[in-house]
Amino acid sequence: MPLAAAFLAAAFLTTGTAAAQQPAISLTPADPARWDIAGSVGWLGADTSGAGTIGDDWYDTFAGAVSIGRYVTPHLKTEIHGGMTGEGRIYRVEELPLPGAPPVFRAQEHYFRSATIGAGVFYQFFDNQWFHPFAGGGIEVLRERDRVEVQPPFGQVPGRALPPLTTPPSPQVTYAARPFVATGFKWYVAECAFVRTGIQASFSNHGATHVVWTAGIGGDL
Repeated sequence: MPLAAAFLAAAFLTTGTAAAQQPAISLTPADPARWDIAGSVGWLGADTSGAGTIGDDWYDTFAGAVSIGRYVTPHLKTEIHGGMTGEGRIYRVEELPLPGAPPVFRAQEHYFRSATIGAGVFYQFFDNQWFHPFAGGGIEVLRERDRVEVQPPFGQVPGRALPPLTTPPSPQVTYAARPFVATGFKWYVAECAFVRTGIQASFSNHGATHVVWTAGIGGDL
């Protein structure tokens, strides 16, 4: 019995030592990336209702962007991005003030094009190597160019001449700094290459002004 007990104790000790020497199974990369870079294309919708005229409020157009991010921790990342859009078109009608007369209108076509640069902080969920939902936000600076084509006034004003056509300065360029929020996911198709898709919304005092849906590819550095 003492010999058998000694044999069992030695067997358990050997098994425990071997188990302790086995590496733990982990879904987290052994050498996590510190940087990533990505390019994307998408579709932008922008609200222009603040102009106060009658007609379309939203325009939509193609958008493209690039981003560079740095991981502070395996889950927390800072990122800067820059993007440009194609030209979006809206149609508006402006009422011209003529006291004591029926309304007179003129049509306007607006062609918008914008560029942005922004910085934000994002949190990446899950401890795995393949699929990462993320969410975050930050501040971006928007440059928007508005090219206007104005048509002659129309309307009936008996006994009165229509006012002369005055064309607003065109193009008009405006700048604005706006907060944004974004969410989406990264799906790794190789060890350091991923597909990324998401949605981002920018805000002003009147609510959401720009919403862009994007999809693209990127890699870890």
